[in-house]
Amino acid sequence: MELAIVSHTKKVGILLVNMGSPSAPEKDAVTSYLRAFLGDKNILTTAPFLRFLLVRLLIFFRKKSLVKAYRQIWTAEGSPLLVHSQRIANKLEHQTKMPTAIAMLYGSPSVSNAFKSLADKGIDHIMVCPLFPQGVTGILSSIKEQCTQAQAETPITFEIRPPFYDHPTYIQALASTISPFLLGEFPNASQQNSPSIQKKSTSLSSQAYFHREAYEAFIFSFHGLPCSEVRKVGIRCNNRQMNDPNCVQLFGDEACKKCYKYQCLRTTHLLSKTLNLPKNKVFVSFQSRLPWTQTWLAPSTKEVVNLPVFKRKNLFVIAPSFPSDCLETLYEIQIKLQQQAFFLNQTSLTVAPSLNDHDLFVLFLENFLGKTNSPPKAGFPKPLSEKEEIARR
Repeated sequence: MELAIVSHTKKVGILLVNMGSPSAPEKDAVTSYLRAFLGDKNILTTAPFLRFLLVRLLIFFRKKSLVKAYRQIWTAEGSPLLVHSQRIANKLEHQTKMPTAIAMLYGSPSVSNAFKSLADKGIDHIMVCPLFPQGVTGILSSIKEQCTQAQAETPITFEIRPPFYDHPTYIQALASTISPFLLGEFPNASQQNSPSIQKKSTSLSSQAYFHREAYEAFIFSFHGLPCSEVRKVGIRCNNRQMNDPNCVQLFGDEACKKCYKYQCLRTTHLLSKTLNLPKNKVFVSFQSRLPWTQTWLAPSTKEVVNLPVFKRKNLFVIAPSFPSDCLETLYEIQIKLQQQAFFLNQTSLTVAPSLNDHDLFVLFLENFLGKTNSPPKAGFPKPLSEKEEIARR
């Protein structure tokens, strides 16, 4: 059975695209990665000369700290993002019996090499799946550009799948992997977190776990974006309106469906509802800001965690922007944010696991790519569609 949306005469392959990672936790590798990432005109959307200066400044001031960060999360197999992406691809290929490759926008393996690899296996058409649940205009533009360039070198058709921020099976996969961590039954449930600076990473099994009622806040931390990047889809709100917690109500769902922040809020709403989280305990925040650039989406995750009201509280952090563990989850949240929360506020901070190569995430990808119509696994109510949500208001 081939993909339903592609002619049965074509042999279809799958390409999973992620952001990228340095090839090693070393100065030269990190510099090369930052130069490729920050030098992309779709990422830093400023005048070329200003972008050139910003890239040099950012590399100069961030290189050393990033090398240290990557060294703390690096594994014997290599970059966590690359390792998990490959494991997802291996499982997906096994399940679908379709050639599956991975590519990194910045780093190796490149999109061009992935196209060649699939073409060598006799593939005629590539289903490109960005592993970014919420749509980021700049990143999607870069994916399209790199795929088009690869197509010029390797004549092969492709199509890019849309964001999956509200796909029922994706929400189900998230809920099914997070739910056990809200039952207070994991090891060391009575042990408070006291992260050590010397630890390479924070093991999920060493965190403090409580029943969901014992958590004072559930923080949904999404990848941060400049407000100007969010506006590229055509929404008409200014910076102040965009950072209004009720911004979706200002303009209505139809006007905002392509908006990155709307998609973050939609994921938060659907997952919170599926997990039965109290509305008054749910907070949305944004991480990974670049310094010296434009106004970014607010509030930042650091600001939310450090609110005085959360002192000596139990917080639960979920990062739906990152299906695969990476620098943002393993270092920014599980190491830095944990240390910050504990040492500044004496706060216990529990982090939800990433999906990585969980069977339910692979099932979602099968569903999303049209290979299976399997319904979500039993155990949680199916999230309501947008039409059902609007009808209930």
